[in-house]
Amino acid sequence: MSCEIKRFAVIDVGTNAVKILAADVAQGVLTPVHEGSVQTRLGTGLYFGRRLRADAIRSTADAVSAFSKEAARLGVIRVRCIATSAARDAENGAELVDAIKAQSGLDTEVITGEQEAELAFDGVMTDPNLTGHSVLVIDVGGGSTEIILGDEDGLACRRSVKLGTVRLSESFKTTDPPGVEALARCLVDVRKFVDAEVMPVFQSTISGFLSTNPVLVGASGTSTVLARMFLSSETYDRAVLERVRLTREWLDGACRSMWSLSLEQRRKIPGLPPNRADIIPFGVVILRAVLGAFDTRELLVSTRGLRFAVVKEMAILTP
Repeated sequence: MSCEIKRFAVIDVGTNAVKILAADVAQGVLTPVHEGSVQTRLGTGLYFGRRLRADAIRSTADAVSAFSKEAARLGVIRVRCIATSAARDAENGAELVDAIKAQSGLDTEVITGEQEAELAFDGVMTDPNLTGHSVLVIDVGGGSTEIILGDEDGLACRRSVKLGTVRLSESFKTTDPPGVEALARCLVDVRKFVDAEVMPVFQSTISGFLSTNPVLVGASGTSTVLARMFLSSETYDRAVLERVRLTREWLDGACRSMWSLSLEQRRKIPGLPPNRADIIPFGVVILRAVLGAFDTRELLVSTRGLRFAVVKEMAILTP
């Protein structure tokens, strides 16, 4: 019996980058056919002035327009544009929405942090290897971090907080190289934030899930970049990356190494895209702080998340 294949695309407008996922869906199985990313740093300067910069809005709208044209060339039947932390936090977020509409004709859905958390979890759970497991997902973005606990039956608890790689890099001033003393201060600050803003939300549910030995999953660009660094790999291979487990000890070593190196030295690290070398030290600190707060020894890397969930939604809702 033949099975109809439908092709969808989602354009994800984040604080650090604009990303696209185009995927075929047949009988509930999602198969990526194209993925891309353009760093536009939409959130640059946002956390002091509360406004998106005009140049960042223009470059972001241009990136969405280019991805929209790519989706059309790929023959997708529906495209959704989703915007997250920077767009929802900015006083002038409407300017971004208008610019994207003018450039590409797409309507932009600015989602809440809670919606972002739910989508991140649903996307991670498309991995069949996680079936039957309790899962604690951490999605470190440029402007926010989402932490979600649940299993294949659904969410048990979720939290979205204003803590991300771009936001932290702008608020925590360092020298170049930052140095291990600055690392120690940053780790203390982030751990205090996680203990105050995240852990109280999970207190009533985490004890029951801990007895099931939940899998801690990193579902962000930060996690996949660290996996590529772990492998010293310049390529992006989903099957390979999703087998990587980053131990707490490895993350500790990565923290010390990256905070001891200058920006120019970090740009030469195998597997680390040079344009992320300025923010990756802060991403690894956030991951390390969460592992410590939940007393977890290792992090399973996932290349899935929000974009997978949105494609899945589109397939369900499209006749």
